[in-house]
Amino acid sequence: REIKFRGINNDGNWCFGDLIQSNNDHNVWIHSPKINHTYKVAPATVGQYTGLRDSDRREIYEGDIVKATLKEPSFVKRFKLQNEIVGEMLFDNAWWIKERETVNLIPPWR
Repeated sequence: REIKFRGINNDGNWCFGDLIQSNNDHNVWIHSPKINHTYKVAPATVGQYTGLRDSDRREIYEGDIVKATLKEPSFVKRFKLQNEIVGEMLFDNAWWIKERETVNLIPPWR
């Protein structure tokens, strides 16, 4: 999958591209290879691309709030899940959806 990030720059606009971090001063930048420009972004707004797209073909990033409909009834029953999960995308060696106070591995979805 494509590895890229997004973050909000000082003008309040989303920037997309490669992540650059400074160990010395904790500054964070996004370098956009398409236009060969680097933007300083707010660290709290940075999220990694999940490799997934929503039903409108928009890219889904870490921190986005998503709604997933589970396709596999046995998965729902076995893990005692709702048929739909709504939550924030998180990353911890795999993509997860945080639903209230529980965290669910991203299941097969429609």
